[in-house]
Amino acid sequence: MKKLLFVLREKVTNSNFLKFVTLVGVLLSLVVMMGLWLSPVRADELDDINKQINELSQAREMSVAATKPLEAELSKLQASLSAAEVGIKKAKDELRSLEASIAKREKEFGEQYVLLAERALSFYKSSRAPSGCLCCFLTGDWPEIFFIAKW
Repeated sequence: MKKLLFVLREKVTNSNFLKFVTLVGVLLSLVVMMGLWLSPVRADELDDINKQINELSQAREMSVAATKPLEAELSKLQASLSAAEVGIKKAKDELRSLEASIAKREKEFGEQYVLLAERALSFYKSSRAPSGCLCCFLTGDWPEIFFIAKW
């Protein structure tokens, strides 16, 4: 121990060593002071960051909770859209079959109209032709016909 004290005394007297020790002490105290000064700031920053993380987590949870009903509504709307598309397709198919049915009935109606026109023309021609009774009256044989009809 005496040797250590002797060595320290020699070094203390050395001015370079004193300068070095002083510089190390100043730097060490600066580091300690900076550490003490920055640590509350870092703690405040960390608290602020943690608070922001918590707020963002809550906002995310609220957003997820808010979108769940919207997602359910979206799936309902998609289902109703699918049902409407199926209904439209069914209506288009019914329209095509109705068009075919109308075309078929129009063709049948045209055929029936031609037959009706022929019958009307035949009826008109027959209504303009002299009847059998009128022919008998005009020929003068009608009393004989009347006599035959009495029998």
